[in-house]
Amino acid sequence: RFDPIAAKIVALAGKAMTSNLRKDVIPGTYQYWQQDYYQSGSSINPNDKYSIKIDHNLNDRSRLSGYFGYSAQKSVPGPDGAPGIPGIWNPFLYGSNTSPVYRGSWDYTINAHIHNRFYFGINRFVNANYPLSTDGNGICIPNVSNCNLALPVITTSEFGAWGGVGYNGSNNPTYSFNDDISWVKGRHTFKAGYLYEYAPYTGIGEQNVPGAAGFGVANTDQPGASNTGFSFASFLLGQANSATINTPRFVGMKWAYNAMYFQDDWRVAPRLTVNLGVRYEFNLSAQNANGQCADFSPTTPNPGAGGLPGALVFCGTGPGRSGNSVIPPGWYGGVGPRFGFSWSPMSNTAIRGGAGASYAPVKSVGGSAHFQGFAQILTFSDQTGGITPVMQLSQGMPSWNVPPFIDPTFGNNGAVDWWQGQEANRLPEMWNWNLSIQRQLMGKWLVDVGYAAMAGTHLQSNLLNYDQININTLPASLNVFTNAGRNLLNTAFNNSNHLVQNAGFSMPYAQFPVTSSLAQALRPYPQYTAVTTSSGGDHSGHSDYQSMLVKVNRRYGSGLVMDASYVLSKSLTNSDSAWGSGAALDQYNRSLDKALSSYDRTHEVKVNWVYDLPVGKGQRLLNHGILSRVVCGWRAGAVQHYASGTPIALT
Repeated sequence: RFDPIAAKIVALAGKAMTSNLRKDVIPGTYQYWQQDYYQSGSSINPNDKYSIKIDHNLNDRSRLSGYFGYSAQKSVPGPDGAPGIPGIWNPFLYGSNTSPVYRGSWDYTINAHIHNRFYFGINRFVNANYPLSTDGNGICIPNVSNCNLALPVITTSEFGAWGGVGYNGSNNPTYSFNDDISWVKGRHTFKAGYLYEYAPYTGIGEQNVPGAAGFGVANTDQPGASNTGFSFASFLLGQANSATINTPRFVGMKWAYNAMYFQDDWRVAPRLTVNLGVRYEFNLSAQNANGQCADFSPTTPNPGAGGLPGALVFCGTGPGRSGNSVIPPGWYGGVGPRFGFSWSPMSNTAIRGGAGASYAPVKSVGGSAHFQGFAQILTFSDQTGGITPVMQLSQGMPSWNVPPFIDPTFGNNGAVDWWQGQEANRLPEMWNWNLSIQRQLMGKWLVDVGYAAMAGTHLQSNLLNYDQININTLPASLNVFTNAGRNLLNTAFNNSNHLVQNAGFSMPYAQFPVTSSLAQALRPYPQYTAVTTSSGGDHSGHSDYQSMLVKVNRRYGSGLVMDASYVLSKSLTNSDSAWGSGAALDQYNRSLDKALSSYDRTHEVKVNWVYDLPVGKGQRLLNHGILSRVVCGWRAGAVQHYASGTPIALT
């Protein structure tokens, strides 16, 4: 009665299995047959790095420099194999992060007043994760997307997962080209430059392309007696209680960033220098590499939701598409002025200050997304409690439709991605300002007291929660702070007692799933479970940093040199990183999410000092005898760092 494909899988797995011949358990018991063929195994993580640098002076006015570096971080099975089942059915995934880096520069002095520097950098970072077997080895579940990329994934409760999920990874190269020129003319030093950075992102996902099948105990339970079966027996019979089928996913985006600046360092007077400058930065329209992308449109009528606003739009050419390879337009507003000065009102005092704005490039941070309609990710689950299997292994996957689906309703009843139009290319913006006073005290002491601050806006984040219910507009019967309100919100429309309908609520459109809850129906876009902007469209983050800095420096004298600093600071943010910490708790009161940043330290002290001990020949102490020769020239020193702790997160 063994299913033919199950028999092939067992035969292939058996080739690598050698019984451990356990002596501490009785043959035939659960412990024996569950663990007898398992290996303890291990994984290792080698990290290889090497680099080479070359500098060459062509002549006294021209200099070339080149650099190549390579880094490879890997995760591979140890000498005794990966933990778990022996052989290629082990679910271990090889991991690899490789980063070849190329840098070069050319410095050229045109004349005594003008100097030019061209430099570039290339980082071809690749992340790759792939199973132990990268082909099907003759195992093919019918009606899957592709049998030849990897083994299918087989899951049972007794033995866990067999087979690798398939290749997945991304290519994240960065190409940067820069040119800076400086010109000294009289009291002015003019500087100008241009930067072009190209950062394409390619995400590749082949998980579950050969199919995945799960097996439970219900299919082999004795009639009327639950939990009497074995999921591995269900597998041998080929009766699956879940099935997953994916099609290969390829997501390619191209980001092009441009920046230019002009600056004048003007020596107004012997004791006053002023720095004036402006920087202009912008992102071109983000391009899709193969004309296969989808985006949420908040205004497009959704024919599958009774014409409610909110539907998918598609890039590329052809019926139902936008006709170009880009959906979010470029952003061209990155003007960043800057001002600084240095003034010495007295010979022993200097006052410095400045303020300015700067921007940062936009890059893909959210992984693979915006592929709705161009890839299939389907899961079939048992709805009969084991009476009827989801599929018979040898008969293959249930029927499914092959993409692409250029259909504005494709994302209905699921989550959709939104670039938010121009926001996807809106550069993160930072404003900074500072003021300091430096004073030369008597002797060799120098004291510097300053204030510095920075505010960041439009930071890449993961905060926006556009499809969240606004609890402030709910009627009293749906008060989320009462049990009755929460229970009614979580009640489905097909409730046997018609609780939702009796409370005066109806479905938002005719095709709305009756198994969905009232809370789902009250969302701004009830046809979706979420409208996500984390894959490049959320630039809503904000941060504030304020600090006071006190520095004390003692130049060498009397055997002592010292450099010390103290920082008193406060850092507030709602976006510690581009990945964020999850959607806003309340989309309609997002100030609740702003708090101390995870790296905030209120106090920080650093002290470096070296002291020549006054002992030995020619010193004040121990300056005679043999001991004076032993201790002569001794020094004591330390590097000391003291800081208050970072905030503790409460969950």
